[in-house]
Amino acid sequence: MSTKVNELCTSGKAPADDAWLLDWSDREVTMGLQAIRVRDLVETRLYDSEDEVVRDALRHLLLDRPDLRILVAVHRYRTDPELSLARAAAIAGVSLERMKEILDRHSVPLRLGPATVAEARAEAATLEGWFDAGSG
Repeated sequence: MSTKVNELCTSGKAPADDAWLLDWSDREVTMGLQAIRVRDLVETRLYDSEDEVVRDALRHLLLDRPDLRILVAVHRYRTDPELSLARAAAIAGVSLERMKEILDRHSVPLRLGPATVAEARAEAATLEGWFDAGSG
């Protein structure tokens, strides 16, 4: 795994420099002695845009490398308070129980239920309002 990807996944922060942000059009993949640029795939009309090439390449990479999906899910769960445990499991491609184990192994605390008494009261009030509206 590249140092930049590893740094992003383990620290929860993007690297300090912007070198990891790529201009994909001039990027090459070496296949044997030949190099194929992202731009070549668009110019030969195999893809409509460079973004489409990158999306497809990323999709194939993540299908081929489940370890990367897991690291991304751990990173997102650690840094995005809106990301649910179920959504993190879906990103990782694992069951809910397996995601709990993965987060524990990475020392990421689970966010289950309200974090404060005020949040619990707000959730209860929302539920009461929902039930009252349904019975009327």
